[in-house]
Amino acid sequence: MGRRSDRRGMTSWRAAVTTLICLILGGPATAFAGSALPTRSAASVDGVNSATPETAQVTSATSSAIAFIRNSTLWTMSPDGSGAAPLLATVGNNDAAPSYSANGTKIAFETARFSGGSPDIAVVNADGTGLVKVVQNAREPTWSPDGTKIAYVANRDGLIGSIYVANADGTNETRVTNAFPASDDQPAWSPDGTRIAFWTNEGASGLAIGIVNADGTGRSLFDPAGANWRAPAWSPDATKIVAVRSNPIAVDTALFVVNADGTGATRLTDGAFADDHPAWSPDGQRIAFDRNVSGHLQLFVMHVNGTVQTNISSNATSDSAPTWRPASSTAPPPSSRIAFVRTFEIWTMNADGTDATAVVTQPNGDSGPSLSPDGKKIAFTTGPSNIAIVNIDGTGLTTIVLNAKEPTWSPDGTKIAYVALRDGLIRSVYVANADGTNETRLTNAYPYYDDEPAWSPDGTRIAFSTTEGDGRVGVVNADGTGRTMLSPQFVTWRSPAWSPDGTRIAARQHDPNAASELAIFAMNADGTNVTRLTGGSNDDHPSWSPDGLRIAFDRTVSTAQIMVMNADGTGQTNISNSATADSAPSWGIVRVATQATSTTLAASANLAVFGQVVTLAAAVTAASGTPTGSVRFSEGTTTLATVALASGVAMTTLTPSVGTHTFVATYEGITGFAPSAADPLALTINRASTELAVKAAPDPASDGAPVTLRASVSVVDPGAGIPTGSVTFFDGATALGSSVLEARLATIEVVLSTGTHTITAQYAGDRDFEGSTAAAVTLTVQPSAVVVAVTETVAVSDQPAVLPAAVITVSEIVGVSDAVAVLPPAQISIGESVTVTDAAAVLPSVIVSVSETIALSDAPTIGNTSVGSLVHVILHAFNTDSAASLTFSTVTSSGNTTLTASLTGLPAPTGFDPATPLRYFDISTTATYAGPITVCIDVTPLTFVGSPHLFHLENGVWADHTVSFDPLLHEVCAIVSSLSPFLVAYDATPPEARIEFDAETRDLAVFGTDAGSGTSAAPVVPTVGVGPGRERRTYRVLDNAGNTLEIVIGVERDGHEVHATVIALRYNGGESLAPPRSDLAFEWALAADATLRSLEQRIATGVGPDRQEVDARFDARSDTTEIKVKGSAGEHRISRPGLALIRLGTDRGVLIAQVPKLAAATASPQLVE
Repeated sequence: MGRRSDRRGMTSWRAAVTTLICLILGGPATAFAGSALPTRSAASVDGVNSATPETAQVTSATSSAIAFIRNSTLWTMSPDGSGAAPLLATVGNNDAAPSYSANGTKIAFETARFSGGSPDIAVVNADGTGLVKVVQNAREPTWSPDGTKIAYVANRDGLIGSIYVANADGTNETRVTNAFPASDDQPAWSPDGTRIAFWTNEGASGLAIGIVNADGTGRSLFDPAGANWRAPAWSPDATKIVAVRSNPIAVDTALFVVNADGTGATRLTDGAFADDHPAWSPDGQRIAFDRNVSGHLQLFVMHVNGTVQTNISSNATSDSAPTWRPASSTAPPPSSRIAFVRTFEIWTMNADGTDATAVVTQPNGDSGPSLSPDGKKIAFTTGPSNIAIVNIDGTGLTTIVLNAKEPTWSPDGTKIAYVALRDGLIRSVYVANADGTNETRLTNAYPYYDDEPAWSPDGTRIAFSTTEGDGRVGVVNADGTGRTMLSPQFVTWRSPAWSPDGTRIAARQHDPNAASELAIFAMNADGTNVTRLTGGSNDDHPSWSPDGLRIAFDRTVSTAQIMVMNADGTGQTNISNSATADSAPSWGIVRVATQATSTTLAASANLAVFGQVVTLAAAVTAASGTPTGSVRFSEGTTTLATVALASGVAMTTLTPSVGTHTFVATYEGITGFAPSAADPLALTINRASTELAVKAAPDPASDGAPVTLRASVSVVDPGAGIPTGSVTFFDGATALGSSVLEARLATIEVVLSTGTHTITAQYAGDRDFEGSTAAAVTLTVQPSAVVVAVTETVAVSDQPAVLPAAVITVSEIVGVSDAVAVLPPAQISIGESVTVTDAAAVLPSVIVSVSETIALSDAPTIGNTSVGSLVHVILHAFNTDSAASLTFSTVTSSGNTTLTASLTGLPAPTGFDPATPLRYFDISTTATYAGPITVCIDVTPLTFVGSPHLFHLENGVWADHTVSFDPLLHEVCAIVSSLSPFLVAYDATPPEARIEFDAETRDLAVFGTDAGSGTSAAPVVPTVGVGPGRERRTYRVLDNAGNTLEIVIGVERDGHEVHATVIALRYNGGESLAPPRSDLAFEWALAADATLRSLEQRIATGVGPDRQEVDARFDARSDTTEIKVKGSAGEHRISRPGLALIRLGTDRGVLIAQVPKLAAATASPQLVE
């Protein structure tokens, strides 16, 4: 049935909308009635059926459908609020009163997109195609149950607000009501097609619900005292009518359901939220309506008894006038969608609010969408007062009735009932063929006007709203006879909607005693058993789900939203969740053929090793279109993951255990696409390879002193994990002992004899890791020193030096005479004398002959470098505890290699600090060599932050040739081509990061901004849940130097929204910094192919004069991002092509919002603070 968005009692919503639009555009406001907007079609024939078809994206059918109005645009969605989308490609057309045809294939609605001011009735296919104007200067269309006629409201023949019936193409218009001076509005066809309910101002004390036979006879009123009744909607079984009742005394506007004869009014909503525009689900179990929630209309669905009132809009825009897509007996199985109005555009969405798709999006003030019974078309009001029809995919837009509005389809889809002013009457309900021909007036209650027709499910009656009786819901036979008032008087009833079984009518009630309250009520089709369904938040435009279990409606909070509730009013859920205004839902059925699908499964590696991350990718294809839904990945009977398809592909990652695995991917199917399963995929996981390194210390060692042997096991990429098991150490072929690995490290202590030892180690491996053998290292064990008689003096002072097994301070001359001797292994104090006689004196690696003299200051170690390949040399500087090892690629002639450590040299390179204590390592050799040299410095005695770098002095400049750092062996290594001074230094500057929205995962993302830095795709520290949908995440950014930045962020997710607050920053594990409050918010909508259709971003940081705000809105249709920056320098706006992401960057503990800019020459994205 047809529904108008944002209609509240007798308020001229169009004047308000026109004023708002003109204020925005900077022009004067004009009333809609009788005015003409410029026609945007290519041709016009008498203003009817003249529109050039508009094309929007074709949305695939999903489980259910409600058409509604969001921000004066026709939308549809699922009854649970999912899939909300405008039905046509243009927006802001004053669309209103959508009504699904009986078979759910079309939506009739009211729109201004054709006549440039006054509303017309248009019909569009339920997929948004085939938009056509069918009735000019008419509104509030509603389909006859057989889909051949449309009832609507028009001003004809000098009357105001009479209900007319015309063929579904707009021909053969016939006036059904004439209650002059009353006017009738919002016709609603009874499910059997014999009657039309409406609301009229003919009531004794306000608006009342009227019922008239479809031929215009038998007009009757449901006009209880003390309330206004409007917006009637038939239950699918034609026994009840749900309508809006407003009580001007109690300030109570709620939905009531009454029997089709006007008896048994039962409250469904509590009237606290101005519920309106009830619409019965096709199965009669639910009622949709709109509700004013904090100034925004939202769509709700409830059970027919008013319980389980569920907001299915939940967005910042206004959703209103829901209408359910009707059920149909034709195969294939149906799925339900809701047509609605979003920002004066016709949209559709799934009943859960997903997949919202624009059907009619030209700026013509579209309203009141009504889904045709077959779900293929939408009739709606376009412009102030014409009725158009459009295919549900947005094509085939055609105006079928001029100067009419509020179309609603007959159950068989052949007719449309609507409201028009004809024959000098005020608004009356008319019925025409679905093409707008053969218009017939059904109601004429002058001076009252009838409005908002709603066809009963059997097509025999039309419920409508009327000003008769303070605003009531009436019912009239589909031939215009038998006008009857159903709803009580003295409260205003509007937006009647039949339940699919025709037994109940949902309607919006406004209690004049509760001026701000509009609520959804349901009543029996005879007006009895009025039941409140919603609390009265400003709810309107109820529309029943095809199964009758739920009702969609719009609710205005801060903006109108589409809500879905159970038919008893419980479970009210916002399914819009939009920042725009959604209203006038119309619930209907989408029928699509089920295509066969094919699923294939592939792995990122057919052979993998333990610890390797393997990606399983399942691709689902069909002959046409891209399947949506989800894929279940499993191994045997175990489900590994269930992943939603994106562009036909679902992926999951896992780390399988060692062995052979068989994976299966099963596409679970969705409406329109059959399930399928991929062939099993076998994947073999082998043990990961390892590498073992061994080190002995000290080297050289002393006879009898313990030597520590240490081995570390590393995993060869792409393997990963922590090896377990044991390592056995060997001296040549002799086993020295074993040690169990702890954190990849094994250690033993041994005492070795004097001489040279070849040390190696073997890792035995475990279940997941292969064994490995370490490369051998050479260890020298020197004999213990002996103390000899004292006959000669060694002077000790000033400079440190290391003698074998003894440290003395020497700067004078050591005289050796009479014999050779070994200096004692002891610490010798300054000024102490030692006598050397009768033996050979062993100074650092040098045999000194009798009577020979040597200076010991800064004495280097000398390593014999022999001829060969991969020659390994170990060096020590005995004036310090420094050590180094070298591996020459090739030595062509032997010589000595020396290492000394000094305190003087060039400063560390920019950005690095030297390790402490400061040492420069000078290495030289007399050997001749070729090829690169691997130099490793033992960093055990050094202090640094993160990972050290080994710099090599080349042409007076430090060059970083670092190739590895082993924290277990305490070595940093570089590969160089020559020997010269070396310096160990570290990067003391922690990394910085940026925080932004990830368009792929639709979640918060953190990336490192330093060269070479990065972060995991997910937080590396486990998240901490702090409430429903809320968590605290810690992200860690690591640079190549081992420095870290940790960012603690509070994150809250809700559907298509992410909100985040930066709590703390922590550099290199230091004290947490609490930056000024910084908030991020992201809200997005998806197109039918699961790509981003829109993205709103907001970053606000700082307080007071330092506060900075950046807002960005991406629209895929224009492929442009509009950005607004507000700060101490004022406000300015910029535009960027494509999707531009604004970011929050860190800078030494300060947070700064960043926006992308274009470089003048290359147009490549850059960042500017």
